[in-house]
Amino acid sequence: MVEPANKTYYWRVRVREAATGQVIRSHWSEEGSFSIKAGLPVVSPYPGAQALKPAHGADSIPVSSIAFSWTPFKGVTEYELVLAKDPALTDIIVRENLPTTAYRYGGRLDYDTSYFWQVSATKPVPSEPSPVFSFTTTASPPLSPAAPPYDKLLQWLQISTLINVFGFVAIVAIIILLRKRRI
Repeated sequence: MVEPANKTYYWRVRVREAATGQVIRSHWSEEGSFSIKAGLPVVSPYPGAQALKPAHGADSIPVSSIAFSWTPFKGVTEYELVLAKDPALTDIIVRENLPTTAYRYGGRLDYDTSYFWQVSATKPVPSEPSPVFSFTTTASPPLSPAAPPYDKLLQWLQISTLINVFGFVAIVAIIILLRKRRI
């Protein structure tokens, strides 16, 4: 049913059955209202589920803890989600039966890689699968500056120690020479 825009609707409620199961009739609540605002009509390019998250063609998707969601089919109580590395959905990463229109993938995907996913209804009646949706993961983070190799560090420590030893020996030699001149 399509409701016209800029129309106000009024509502009120009352209790007919208590949480204990006792049948009661409460007084009516205060009246509430809401309005339908003008908006753009939503048109689906094809029947079936629509990708909500990640959106079809999205890029820079994180490589871990990825959330998937899609529009529901009317009356469906179970969906099957397939996530794969190829558009033909043959190199499957995960295939899950789900009671809702959302799923969080707990694994980790590769950086800067395209992935493909699809959903279909499985209960109460199987449906045709949705179109194959795709997304691309984020690029690999830049590498942090590499630590100096151990042998370079060891060489630097040896040189630093030699400089300190020679400096100490030179100071001691100067002190000894100065004392000999006083005598």
